[in-house]
Amino acid sequence: MGNSGGKSQGKGCNISKHSSDSKVIDRTEAPRNEFSNKDLGLAEQLEERSRSCSGYVTGCICQSVFQDILEYGNTTGMGRLLFHKLTADRTTQSEWLKKEAFLQGFSHLRSLGNLSEYYFSMFTDEKNSCTRDNLGTMMETCFIVSSQIDETSDAEKRVLSSLIDSALNGNGAIAMSEFCAWEAANCPRLFNGLHCWIVSRITECSSVSVPKQGIHQDDYLLNTSLLWLLSTTLSSVFTNQQTASQSYPEEKLSVYQLPVWSLLYDSNHQGLSMNRFEHHLFHYKGPTLMLISMSPNILLGVVTDEEWRESTQRWGSMNTSVIKILPKLEILERGSNMIYLNQKTRGLPYGLHVGSNVKNPVIAIDKDMESVKFNQVSGTLVEIEVWGCGTEQERQQQQEQKRWEVQQAEQQRKVKLPGQWDDNPDKALLEIAGINVNHSERGDT
Repeated sequence: MGNSGGKSQGKGCNISKHSSDSKVIDRTEAPRNEFSNKDLGLAEQLEERSRSCSGYVTGCICQSVFQDILEYGNTTGMGRLLFHKLTADRTTQSEWLKKEAFLQGFSHLRSLGNLSEYYFSMFTDEKNSCTRDNLGTMMETCFIVSSQIDETSDAEKRVLSSLIDSALNGNGAIAMSEFCAWEAANCPRLFNGLHCWIVSRITECSSVSVPKQGIHQDDYLLNTSLLWLLSTTLSSVFTNQQTASQSYPEEKLSVYQLPVWSLLYDSNHQGLSMNRFEHHLFHYKGPTLMLISMSPNILLGVVTDEEWRESTQRWGSMNTSVIKILPKLEILERGSNMIYLNQKTRGLPYGLHVGSNVKNPVIAIDKDMESVKFNQVSGTLVEIEVWGCGTEQERQQQQEQKRWEVQQAEQQRKVKLPGQWDDNPDKALLEIAGINVNHSERGDT
């Protein structure tokens, strides 16, 4: 377990009495040359800020200084929890921490190899299980500090509830081992944003916030909490975030960035039709996220890193996934060759299908986009959004391709048919069929 507590490097933890008669957490002191000048300077800064605290203890850092640095929005109490985590002896609940103890604990925090165990124990106050309330506080704190928002909307709270319900799976609490297994399978980067934020705040010895991130419009399916949730779930192909390790070099800990995606198609504004869907998606060569809203109150997600196209064969790389987002997060299927899109080829099924089972796909949308089947249960298709998860250059290339196609279409309309209409064999065929083709150029009948 990622514990910076009593087992840190095998050194003991002692409680000493100072002249102020305040309890002080004191590990066996490490030589000062174990820490960089920057770290030593940080400890000095924190001690200097602690001098104004009531009952100041020489050479120590006060808990209230941590609380000032780490409080943001609705994250009340996080500074206290982390301070106690660093003290290595939770039974004392001391308000003072020796600088050397802080340096050891903070050094361990920055080099964590397992974020989930460390922060699980922090939010549960070192308990081995987490209640729904504690889990809610944990999830909301991770979301708020990662996106730097002030408060959560009702739509965003529904997304967070989906995450909590997924973790608890009908139970009232979850053990640490079960939580870590769930997190690894569903949200392997759940704590990345929180970790970056905490280390950055302490390193800078500052409570200054970074700019707010995410989707600020209320009329999109992709709200800020869903953007954050997906950034913890999807691979770096879609988010451009580090996934190989949870140990972060210092330069990557300054600011956590939510992914920036481009809206390609929104059925609410561009019409719910297969032609419009294809028009806005085709020729975009980056990875995409498709959100499907259907009755009754179900939200699905489909991600792929292959270019959208019509085909009589199923397509999609190993990075293709189908996700149930609401009402409870669930990774439904991952794998290659899961997407089928056809509205032209006769003799084959029409529509959009997603899933590896050809006969019973996870999602089936008819070619008129009027109905949808999810796991063979029919529902009404309410809305579709598709977001481009690639680079700005890939978006610009798609727009350039569209402009070129419009220009070509305009040129084709201006080109006159060769020869005279009276000599055209098509005219003779139409006359044989009994169709009057002798209209004037003015359009008279």
